[in-house]
Amino acid sequence: MSDNSRENQGRYSLRDLPRHDYRRQLRGLHIFRESYTSVDTEDCTEVEESLTLGVSDPMEQLAAALASLAKLQEEQQRRWEEAQRQAEERHQEEERRREEAQRQAEERRREEERRREEAQRQAEERRREEERQREEQAEERRREEERRREEAQRQAEERRREEERQREEQAEERRREEERQRERHYEEIQAMQEQHMQQIEIMKGVLAEREGNSPHLKISPYQETEDIQDFIEAFEGIMKIQG
Repeated sequence: MSDNSRENQGRYSLRDLPRHDYRRQLRGLHIFRESYTSVDTEDCTEVEESLTLGVSDPMEQLAAALASLAKLQEEQQRRWEEAQRQAEERHQEEERRREEAQRQAEERRREEERRREEAQRQAEERRREEERQREEQAEERRREEERRREEAQRQAEERRREEERQREEQAEERRREEERQRERHYEEIQAMQEQHMQQIEIMKGVLAEREGNSPHLKISPYQETEDIQDFIEAFEGIMKIQG
């Protein structure tokens, strides 16, 4: 109900209607009808008809009109209260919807924040996992390089030992070969010495035989003996040097 209607509702009451002027009362009712904008036309028509139809006594007409007017005012008050209640319900419903919208918006904000934090957490986990994998790969490469370096050192040490062993074997083989050569040379010298000694003995025998039994030699026995003796001394000197 509007403020104008409430003012009209309070303005026209039983005390405001003069008891001696029915025409004036009817006119006031018409004014009420025109100014009471929220009252249905049919309701006002019923009040007007109650003043003019079916009642012969003016006082009874006025009483009936006032009763109808009171009923109309009560109905209008009920409608106003119902409108107020509905307006309050609409207000509460709007408030509830606004609060629900705010709650849903807050839930969406929290969900977005949770998803953002979850995405950040997953990104941090991926970063840590990638960092861990890089560290593991670097450590694995370092270990592999260390293993290869140790393997290269081991192979180099094996090659060095093998070369040393081969050099020692070759040196030992050369030493043995030299020893064998010295032994063969010594044996050859021994054989030559024995052969030469045999030749010397033969020559000595020949010399002795010639000294006793060679009066017909062209050279003197003394000269031949001296030559043979010089040869024997020279040969023995050579044997001493070689031995």
